[in-house]
Amino acid sequence: MQKEKMCYEGLIMSKSKSEKARAKKEALKLYDEGVISVARIAEIIGFNKGSVYRWLRERKDKKISSLGEHRSNIKIREEAFRLFDDGISGREVSRRLGVHKNTAYIWRDINNRNKNKIDQSDFDDNDILDMLREGLSVNRIRRRTGIWDHRINKIKRDAEREGMI
Repeated sequence: MQKEKMCYEGLIMSKSKSEKARAKKEALKLYDEGVISVARIAEIIGFNKGSVYRWLRERKDKKISSLGEHRSNIKIREEAFRLFDDGISGREVSRRLGVHKNTAYIWRDINNRNKNKIDQSDFDDNDILDMLREGLSVNRIRRRTGIWDHRINKIKRDAEREGMI
């Protein structure tokens, strides 16, 4: 009895030679379109990404490397930049494009796409005190302001000592 594997779109992919050939052809076609990552292609066709990379090497594709120099990786990166410019988080970008979250963050940081970062200089101690008086947690204040927990806790301790909170 042949082993069967459920692929992403719910199609049953057997491991016969004809099915492998069909999957390989589909994987190479998706890769050449250059819109999705190898990991995502592997998920769609129901094979592991090592198989997809092997098929690409067998085809003798040049510039397949971890440095992301292949044209499909460039298209993925450009799509990531577009998503960052639209205000999408790094984690969501990585999920949508099928790349590791750290890869998405590196692309964002190297290319100055840090629109989601908050300028800490926009907030002074009085702003932090106002947020503490409103009952916001240290974690919530940190996420809003980008100011580290230890500074918020110091402001909180000083204000409690002086009876300001």
